[in-house]
Amino acid sequence: MSVVAKANFCLSTAERIMIQLGSFPAYTFEELFQGVRALPLEQWTGKDDAFPVKGHVLSSKLHSVPDCQSIVKKTAVERLKSVYHTSWFTETGAAHPIRFSIRKNEAVLYLDTTSMGLYKRGYRKNANAAPIKETLAAGIVDLVRVWSDSIVCDPFCGQRHDSD
Repeated sequence: MSVVAKANFCLSTAERIMIQLGSFPAYTFEELFQGVRALPLEQWTGKDDAFPVKGHVLSSKLHSVPDCQSIVKKTAVERLKSVYHTSWFTETGAAHPIRFSIRKNEAVLYLDTTSMGLYKRGYRKNANAAPIKETLAAGIVDLVRVWSDSIVCDPFCGQRHDSD
């Protein structure tokens, strides 16, 4: 099992596991385009893989998230076209979401190895509506050092849970 797969499977307090692909200053759309184009996306994305783009912007000259998403996607397509020598991507294979953050004119791109949030893993035997995400609950349990033979009572919902 790869380190990334093991991290996604075993980390009980993580919401997402992301690999930083690169960072660069991006004051203009051209700088965003050139910065993304320089990243080796083909190391993570195959010819038939899907690569949806999401992100956020804060305190930057580039403030339109939809425009930034469009530029990142367009640049990823251009880069992968030149590597795979194709003019069309079916995006029918595995999903490799690309996430970006532009804060104070510094762009950072990530490969989201988790796709769906880890708190939605659904591996629990008896799934039910929880008042908090299970990753947050796992973090609280880690902080208070609950032992495997302990019983945890949640005073906010009144339910009793045996810790695992």
